[in-house]
Amino acid sequence: NEYKSYLRMVIHQIVKESRLVLERCKKISIDIKWGSIKGIEVNSDREDTVLMIHGFLDNANSFLPLLTKLPDNYRYVAFDLPGHGHSYHRPKTTNSSILNVLPEIELIRRELKLEKFTLVGHSFGALVSYMYTALYPEHVTRTVGIDSLFVYTAEPNQFVGNLRKAIDHQMAGEYQHRVYADADALAAAKDASPWCQGLDHQLSKLIIERNTTPCEGGIKQTYDPTLRGTSLLYLTKDHWKNVIESIKTPVLLIDGETGTCKIYPVLEELHREGISWNDKFSRVKVRGPHHCHMTNPEEIATQITKFLKS
Repeated sequence: NEYKSYLRMVIHQIVKESRLVLERCKKISIDIKWGSIKGIEVNSDREDTVLMIHGFLDNANSFLPLLTKLPDNYRYVAFDLPGHGHSYHRPKTTNSSILNVLPEIELIRRELKLEKFTLVGHSFGALVSYMYTALYPEHVTRTVGIDSLFVYTAEPNQFVGNLRKAIDHQMAGEYQHRVYADADALAAAKDASPWCQGLDHQLSKLIIERNTTPCEGGIKQTYDPTLRGTSLLYLTKDHWKNVIESIKTPVLLIDGETGTCKIYPVLEELHREGISWNDKFSRVKVRGPHHCHMTNPEEIATQITKFLKS
């Protein structure tokens, strides 16, 4: 009971500090070819920039706890990916794929006029960060991936079957958002997802606040329903190996001790194998679940700060 009380106190402090950071964040809007990317920015006057890419169905607010602990000598830009948070939604005919995000990241870089910058990505955002780093090594100085290295999703001989499944899913109609009584009810529902295990409801609500709208009967999520679709192209292990081997700048992988590698042991094997493909990669484990950057921001910030100085 005493330990639980201590944890509640720690979480309360993290949320309190996160809301203070949010108050001093500058709201930003980045216009790219297809719509507006919304986000938050801290330390606008700093020369060195860190771009922060959130995970699937999260948003920029997921980085608030981490922003409370990172050093002040960097400019931090955390934005909502298309279809998430306050950013634009892609056309309904667009299929869900990690490949769609890459030109959008490059357009963001151009709009922000960044020649060199650091990438920090969590989960899906980490996968995007690795791909972008491989594609544009001239622009990325360092990359940090949080609790994700790559997802081995398909064998080449599964291509036709997966493609048919994706098209059938697209033909089936749009996913309809459920209605929840309030943010607490939605946070409780998220507990069922392995990706949200160990994420306190108070921290979960930081994300929920930027991704919901009031409706009859309570609230509903506002993310683009097409994100729930099946991808037209699943990457193979060889695809990911090519991505990782192509990276020319230092990369730090930070895994949560009770994160996805703990939940899915096959990912632990893949992470170990993956970092062996490129000596630019280093890996550390920290206390915390998949969203360890929210539950344990101080330790994550310490690792990132050390990495940026190395």
